[in-house]
Amino acid sequence: ESGRTKPILIDSDSKLIERLQINEFLYSAQQARNPVPMLVEKVSHILEMLHTSHTQADMYLQDLQRSNSMLTALRAKNMNLYEKVQMCETWKMRALLKIASNEFEMRDKVKGHRSAGDGHRLFLDGLQYTNKELKELHAVITNYAKQDSVREIRLQDNQLDKTSVPFLTELIDLCPYLVKLDLKRNRLDHEAITDIKYFVERIPGVTSVQMDPVTKDIKAKSGVQVRLVVALEEQTPPDPDAKDASVANAMMDEDPSGMVTDAFLSSGAGVTAQTKLQGPDVHGGAGSRTMLPPQRGGAGTTSLPRIPSAQLSPSTRG
Repeated sequence: ESGRTKPILIDSDSKLIERLQINEFLYSAQQARNPVPMLVEKVSHILEMLHTSHTQADMYLQDLQRSNSMLTALRAKNMNLYEKVQMCETWKMRALLKIASNEFEMRDKVKGHRSAGDGHRLFLDGLQYTNKELKELHAVITNYAKQDSVREIRLQDNQLDKTSVPFLTELIDLCPYLVKLDLKRNRLDHEAITDIKYFVERIPGVTSVQMDPVTKDIKAKSGVQVRLVVALEEQTPPDPDAKDASVANAMMDEDPSGMVTDAFLSSGAGVTAQTKLQGPDVHGGAGSRTMLPPQRGGAGTTSLPRIPSAQLSPSTRG
């Protein structure tokens, strides 16, 4: 009725409308007699903000390009290191098992070598045997068919903890004529020692089991004859910072993080050749473009190679 129209406002879900106070500006500009100068000033202000944001975005793209290049280089170095670690782990496994298998070898013609008289004794003290090596030791004894001739197994100072108890009991069960299992100076706690004692009590033929209150040694008897002695003296507390055995032994398995990284690099967030980010360089001209090179997680492979674990058998002696 008065001839005045309602102010023109922008209805949008964008947060920029509220952050830049566009509607407030439009309302105040339309109250003026000539709103064009104010609109031009606001447009120039918005263009200046866009230019600043565009410059910052180009800088972020360059930083992203450098980061992806560094990621590719680190992935290549990590794969190389991973392969070397696997080779060292394989060599360590073969060396430790060879020490055990040498006891079972027939070396009558070797000068200075004495053959086992009443049985075999495995001296594996201080060799850092882990659960993995204990499992392979079980396979070595089985492959050489020496279960009935092993009389003593020495595993002193090998940092064995309660996670090794199932593998130790498997060795006891595998060798029925085992007389002594030496586990001195390891990291077996009270719970682990109790589990070993309960297992020994269930061995067929064992009539009584005694534990020394001072040394914690377990002595199993069949009647009056000593059947088995488990030496457990000088145990140290378990390492609270030690990782779980399954995590520590996963070094020989396939790297799960590699596939995740490759999946990221092949996506749009990883900036691949299919997603070319284009825009004027910060210090270049209007025609220059920021072209990112193809990104690959590693030296052309999507997963790290697998090296089979070392297993010795009579067919691979020497």
